[in-house]
Amino acid sequence: MKKILLFLAIIAISTASLTAGQDTKYFTRIIHATDGGLTLELPVYIYLRIVTFTQTGGFGGTAFGSVIVYQDGNAADGANVLFANATPLSTASSPDVIIAGPATVFIAPVPNATLLVTYQLGYN
Repeated sequence: MKKILLFLAIIAISTASLTAGQDTKYFTRIIHATDGGLTLELPVYIYLRIVTFTQTGGFGGTAFGSVIVYQDGNAADGANVLFANATPLSTASSPDVIIAGPATVFIAPVPNATLLVTYQLGYN
């Protein structure tokens, strides 16, 4: 019995040390229609991985939430890299989107809608 406990303790300590070195912290933000949106400044050697991006409400119009990426500080050259999945209308999940810095990422609020985004920041 003691050998089994010792073996399990060694495995637990080994596994904890393996995951401690990885950047596994995720952030979830909710963006309401009355909010100012979400802006993330990504410096060099930092990446953003978007795992979930969904929208509830706001389907009366044609507006869907989008992730816009600006590079080189030029606000005129933004690129839409991801559109929100409509919930509960959609059961499909979008693939992870990875954006490398330097870049500015902006998610604007949508009228009469709530956006939910889950993301991870890490080092290149």
